Amino acid sequence: MSASYLGEVVSSSLSMWSTQAWQWDNYPEFGSVICLKDGQIDLFGVVYCIRTGSDDPVRQAFAYQKTTAELQQEQPQIFEFLKTDFSAAPICFRSAAVFTYAMPPRPPKLHTFVRMATKIELLELLNSANALHALFAQYQKIEYFEELLLAFLRYLANDNLVSRTLLLQVTEQLSLVTANDYRRLKMFMDRVGQIDV
Repeated sequence: MSASYLGEVVSSSLSMWSTQAWQWDNYPEFGSVICLKDGQIDLFGVVYCIRTGSDDPVRQAFAYQKTTAELQQEQPQIFEFLKTDFSAAPICFRSAAVFTYAMPPRPPKLHTFVRMATKIELLELLNSANALHALFAQYQKIEYFEELLLAFLRYLANDNLVSRTLLLQVTEQLSLVTANDYRRLKMFMDRVGQIDV
């Protein structure tokens, strides 16, 4: 994964931050882990929402019945008005090489640059089961949380970071937050089975 910056924070709170991508068609995947540096602290969050649309209220996207290639050839100007924002929920922050699995002490500053977390950072933050505890703390706040959880596991699997231990921890946490809803757990685990471990 590249450590190059993708965009900058345009909206910020303790429980989430939104980033505007510098290029409307270059942004992180749903469920991926992003990072930003705010002073002496590195903040890590999971991308749970991605939105693309017009950045001009007068110019809305319109269905032209043409492929992207045809539109870029015939009307390249329409892409100049597109923007993509993505939102992330914090799972931990790092200060002096120590990871703390909690909300950051303050919201990230506006216009702070955002990048993908590196594989080494992912390995370090997954060293503790508290990473999952922090993610599951968002259970009531994020719509389609189980979809986010599956996307997060697929994202980690791309770098061979999903272990049987991690899957067991995920199952235990999901069992707790769903009050042992057997049908829901079974449907989730059937889908987890499609992820290469």
